[in-house]
Amino acid sequence: MTDVTDLIIKISADMAGLRGELANAKAEIERFQKRAEQQADGAGKGLAIGLGRATAAVTGLFAALGGLNILRNVATDMAQAGDKAVQMEGRFKVATGSIGAAKEVYRDLLETVGQTGGSIEEAAGQFVRFSLAARDIGATRGEVVKLIDIIGKLGVVAGASRVEASSAATQLAQALASGRLQGDELRSVLETMPTLADLLARNLGVTIGQLRKMGSEGQLTADKVFRGLLAGAEEVDAAFAQMPLTMDRASGNASTAWTRFLAEMD
Repeated sequence: MTDVTDLIIKISADMAGLRGELANAKAEIERFQKRAEQQADGAGKGLAIGLGRATAAVTGLFAALGGLNILRNVATDMAQAGDKAVQMEGRFKVATGSIGAAKEVYRDLLETVGQTGGSIEEAAGQFVRFSLAARDIGATRGEVVKLIDIIGKLGVVAGASRVEASSAATQLAQALASGRLQGDELRSVLETMPTLADLLARNLGVTIGQLRKMGSEGQLTADKVFRGLLAGAEEVDAAFAQMPLTMDRASGNASTAWTRFLAEMD
């Protein structure tokens, strides 16, 4: 990380100095060129042509500076992506207990949001929240990642916005952490992502009305909800595979791929 930051500083400083020197050189050459063009003899014309070529060469160097600017921007993006990866892996380490597991979770979540076009930051927050409930019911981190994958894909299938999918995931995580899906959390899931509630109801063998009743009676325990949603993974994967790639998802996929690439390069 320090090497990349030093590179950014050095490129920026070198570019600033070189740009100033080139600007001065170009101005001086142009002044000589104008004087030479005012001379009528052949030597003056020859000098003017030579100076014109020198001006063109300096202009080319300015274009090269544009390439250096791109390099600086890439280096900056690389440093930021590396910082983001380190921060998230730190959060995952707290949730998983080891840096090795944290790196694995980060890689798996990048793969998930790379398919759904979601946000890695939101997925990271969901993982931390769901992990609290997972510990109490004995779920693995792989199952937590799969649950996040299911929610993201269901959001795409249902045509839900990222805000709606994120809200449903947050309410579900809060409910599971408390031990039961009921009250406001259940109502929120039913309203913002009915496809998620429908998947749960079908895997529990009940109707939506019966699901509401189970919630009011405290029967939708964290373990029952977690296992019920995971049981629908294959069904969700199949439905998601039939969805066309939208511009919004394509943009999210490209952003995630770029983040992954820069983080690995850092």
